[in-house]
Amino acid sequence: MSIPFTFSSALLSAALLATALPAAAESFVTFQVPGATSFSVAQINNSGVVAGSYTSSGGQSRGFVRSASGEITGFDVNGLSTTAMSISDDGTVAGYYTDGGGLKAFTRSPAGVITSLVTPGSFSVAYAINNLGSTSGFYRNEQNDDFANRGFVATANGGFTSISMPAGMSGSVASALNDGGDSAGNFEVLYLNTLLKYVGFVQTASGVLTSFEAGTVSDPAGIPQTEVAGLNNAGTAAGVFRTVVCPFNCATKSSQGYVRSAGGQITLFKVGATRSLMNVAGINNAGQIVGDYTASRGASGFVRAADGAVTTFKVPKMLYTSPSSINDQGVVAGTCLKSGSSTYLGFLRLP
Repeated sequence: MSIPFTFSSALLSAALLATALPAAAESFVTFQVPGATSFSVAQINNSGVVAGSYTSSGGQSRGFVRSASGEITGFDVNGLSTTAMSISDDGTVAGYYTDGGGLKAFTRSPAGVITSLVTPGSFSVAYAINNLGSTSGFYRNEQNDDFANRGFVATANGGFTSISMPAGMSGSVASALNDGGDSAGNFEVLYLNTLLKYVGFVQTASGVLTSFEAGTVSDPAGIPQTEVAGLNNAGTAAGVFRTVVCPFNCATKSSQGYVRSAGGQITLFKVGATRSLMNVAGINNAGQIVGDYTASRGASGFVRAADGAVTTFKVPKMLYTSPSSINDQGVVAGTCLKSGSSTYLGFLRLP
């Protein structure tokens, strides 16, 4: 079911850190679904179309698509709670909906046709979609296996491939997918017998799998976490490397962004003060990386160019600026929070 409506408003080496400079020339557009009680932007495509999710006044989670001209169309799968995770250049959306307490992966065509993905498990989520209509994510069968997540890539013509599971890995999620059919994501690994750490992986369309860790930790109580956020068509992956300290509250002690080339070279980088926490949201085909970092007055966004130069920004009059995507034209999309309120808005940053 779709309800259309319109609403628009305006290794850097360990010894070196990227120099962050405020943007010199930029403009912002903010937008929201009228009456929404929560709001989250997932991704912007190369046509300027945005996908995301919101909670209606009745408490239901719904997906939305915002056209380049500002028209927003809300949708759900058969009236069920629905979350949009990604969008291809032709406007096809991938995500998941809740059915009988479990999650089910779906795609939605530009014409609004919903297709549920067929996976081996009874539980599935589609995280990414590429421009050939392939999707990636994870599934699990909660009835007759060990409840572990299994990463997958599903092609538009019905092909289905599970991510290879090396010895010692206890689960996987394929969170990124490029137009060549290469996927990337995370393995879950049992650490210190009771805790989980995350290891990154890239798997080519032909099935060659490489796992990697972006860094190491010196704290004996620290757990290394390599999280993959994106994979571009050159095979460059980006994400964040965290040190999580347990067993007390398992808090993040430190975080750095990283870039991993197709050849396996890893470059770590930092935005903000030494103790600022970072999130990396994605990478485009120009090698620009987008994310956010903590600052003295809430979260701010950043764009890191392929040459390592970092530009920081904040949506005017907003306490919290959290980018979620950057397209090949350098337009950033994300979610922001008004200062002194609980109102979340979507935003576009035009370079």
